Amino acid sequence: MHQTGTAKKKSRTVFYLSMAFLSGILIYFVQYFVCGWILNCVFSLFGKEWARIEWLNILVQALLYLLSMGVSAALLLLVFKKSPLSGFSGPLACPRWPFLFIPVTIGSLYLLNIVVNTVFEHWLEPFNTPITAESFPHSPIGVAVYLIYLSVLPAIFEEWLFRGVLQKNLATVISRRSAIVVSAFIFGFMHVDPGQTVFAIGFGLFAGYVFDQTGSIWFGVLIHMVNNAISGCVSYWTYVYESEEATTFFGIYMLAVIAIAIFGGVAYIATAGKQKRIRAGEAERMLPKGKAVLVASLKSPMLYIMLVSYGLLLWVGYFA
Repeated sequence: MHQTGTAKKKSRTVFYLSMAFLSGILIYFVQYFVCGWILNCVFSLFGKEWARIEWLNILVQALLYLLSMGVSAALLLLVFKKSPLSGFSGPLACPRWPFLFIPVTIGSLYLLNIVVNTVFEHWLEPFNTPITAESFPHSPIGVAVYLIYLSVLPAIFEEWLFRGVLQKNLATVISRRSAIVVSAFIFGFMHVDPGQTVFAIGFGLFAGYVFDQTGSIWFGVLIHMVNNAISGCVSYWTYVYESEEATTFFGIYMLAVIAIAIFGGVAYIATAGKQKRIRAGEAERMLPKGKAVLVASLKSPMLYIMLVSYGLLLWVGYFA
């Protein structure tokens, strides 16, 4: 009888992990196939002249982005039998100094990004997409819509999907730490560029930890928004205003990142003992964790389909 219960528990774990990996596959499918098909239909109906209207072009991309997030979220909400609003709510444990999450996360991850791009420069070079001034909008309304699309939408909807829906509900099936790792893994592989994938997995681990300790997605939303806004503004300034001043600005920016990382890390470690924390209960301690979750993940065919899909997208996007 005990063996039957254990087998059912393992089967249940594999099922929910498979659904989590399937949500990542759906994002790939919708973003790169369904949205591509919709864009082709729009081109056929209205011609390519509409794409010259910067704000309209960005608005269409934003709607298609929301579609990809929505389809994946719909699957998870259906599987876990939750409402969309459940991803925004939770038991809030407000940290004493929540602003410290921003420098320690952004600073540390930007340093990680520098190290990864330096050490693996030769391997990452084929995946560097050429960026020019033409890649950015130039009209005032185009720039405004672009910044909203780049910083606000991903911050809210990705934190809602990956932390508020995926991680939160996985934590009822596997241990909280394992839920952080799995959701961060899927979040990272949603970003097809390998350099961004590494950064995004790191960000997912930080944001997942923040969500785990606070019970709210809104601290992660704030970090996500600040990160994307900084990246977007630096990229815009660097590529649109190609000049000596832009190069100097970028150098100052990198020094500031290092300083922020050091300040944030020291300050966070110094105050860590005073932070309010959500502790694991007895029921949570009984959930699969570590090796058990890894074994269950390796038993899921959806994991391999997701990884193969990622590889195919890399091949098509950069080598085909």
